[in-house]
Amino acid sequence: MTATSEDKKSFVIVLRPAPKYGEPGTEKIIENHFSYLEKLLGEGILMMAGRFSEVLFGLTIIETDSIESARSIMENDPAIKSGIFFGQLYPWRVALRK
Repeated sequence: MTATSEDKKSFVIVLRPAPKYGEPGTEKIIENHFSYLEKLLGEGILMMAGRFSEVLFGLTIIETDSIESARSIMENDPAIKSGIFFGQLYPWRVALRK
């Protein structure tokens, strides 16, 4: 079953460096991570993604039908799978939107 826009829920994924961050291959993994986010954007799942300018934390906002689906999306991010980022998933209720 495909979720309609009314069925979708918002989730925030906070990304922060894990112990493997900076090891050889990190740059390539970051490229794969970015490609993964672009794919999610094209599928209408990713709403917004970026990193904070003064700390090495990232924030991703997605919409999907369940927390299980959101967790799967997070866990399949190449940066999380490889162990260079930790991910924390939070349900998020949008109060105001442009």
